[in-house]
This record gives sequence, C-alpha cells and structure tokens, in this order.
Amino acid sequence: MRGVVEEARRGIRAHDLVLGIGGVHTHSLRHQFATEALDADPRELANISAVLGHDSIETTLRFYIHASANAEQRIGAMMNARWTTKAAPASSHA
Repeated sequence: MRGVVEEARRGIRAHDLVLGIGGVHTHSLRHQFATEALDADPRELANISAVLGHDSIETTLRFYIHASANAEQRIGAMMNARWTTKAAPASSHA
C-alpha cells in the first residue's frame, strides 16, 4: 500500500508543477472523495466511513465531510417545500 501512496504523491507533484497549482496533496483527494460521495448519497455514510478506514462515522463527519457548493440552496429549497405546503382542509362534520 505504501508504494501506491508514494506513486500517487509523485504523480500529484508532477501535475502540480506542470499545471502551476500548489497545495494539492493525496490527503486532499480523501476529503474530496468523502464530500462528493456523501453529497451523491448521504445514506452511504457508513460505507464511506468504512472505505476511508475510520473506526466510526463520527470521525468521517468531523474531519472529512464539507458542505457542498450548492448545499445552502438545496437545503433551503427542502425547508421551503416542507414549510410552505398547504395544510389539508379541515373536514366538516354535519
């Protein structure tokens, strides 16, 4: 496993130099993976945590999951849909 990680690091460093970007690390890829995977399907939290090798989902949530770019709009739309639905008309008993 260590050889694979080192090879990935060398590849990322080479791309950093070619593209002129800095600060990209293999660990950044873990964060990105976890964020995108959870954003795609939040029900997979336990599996994502296991893939990352964490002992608990709390570790995954605390250190690896970040709000996505459109999270505020998406959550706002969910809240609006929930709270702006019309109440069912009261039934009249004659």
